[in-house]
Amino acid sequence: MPNSAVYFVLCLMSTTWLIYALLLSWFVAAYEAENHLPRGTIRQAVIGQANNAWELLERGEISVDEFNRKFSDDCSEIVSLNLL
Repeated sequence: MPNSAVYFVLCLMSTTWLIYALLLSWFVAAYEAENHLPRGTIRQAVIGQANNAWELLERGEISVDEFNRKFSDDCSEIVSLNLL
């Protein structure tokens, strides 16, 4: 069993990530609601398909301006597919 200091740090780190994930989830849900996007649109745009805007930005293959344009296109495509 790890010593108490290591265990405390590990618990603190996992708790911090959990709080971060919950806050981010709340922010994304609020943004989607405020902008009349179907729930889950942003999540689907981030993890939905290979070579999406998010992945390209993470790999440094596109600029922030290109990301904004492509991410908007990705979200628009998801919304239009959900409306069909």
